[in-house]
Amino acid sequence: PIAPQGREASFASLSSVPVFVASIPFGWLSGQLIAAYLPEDGPRDCRSLWLLVGGLVISSPLLLTLLEPCVREPGPVTALSPLGLVLAAYQHLASRYPGPVEEALPADEERMACDCLTEAEQRY
Repeated sequence: PIAPQGREASFASLSSVPVFVASIPFGWLSGQLIAAYLPEDGPRDCRSLWLLVGGLVISSPLLLTLLEPCVREPGPVTALSPLGLVLAAYQHLASRYPGPVEEALPADEERMACDCLTEAEQRY
């Protein structure tokens, strides 16, 4: 548990603050995008609008995955971390399809991948 005993409601309500804060600039941004790409009169460019929205949406998980080492304290790679999932998937594929790619994985990463796969299998 993250919240101290008896303060769960406070922690739950504070967890929605980032969503509220983000709704202010994104509410404004959505109005600007609709005005620019979907005018009442003239050509509408729905494809570009959705490509831009999709790019904005996918940027957050990509940045969090790429910058995970910067925001997380150093520690072992776990099965549920993005790097752990990638290593576990690689190890799984390397065991099914042995070949020259399998030899390219260093021993330390290979060991972590095996540990991650084992942890993931034990959880499920």
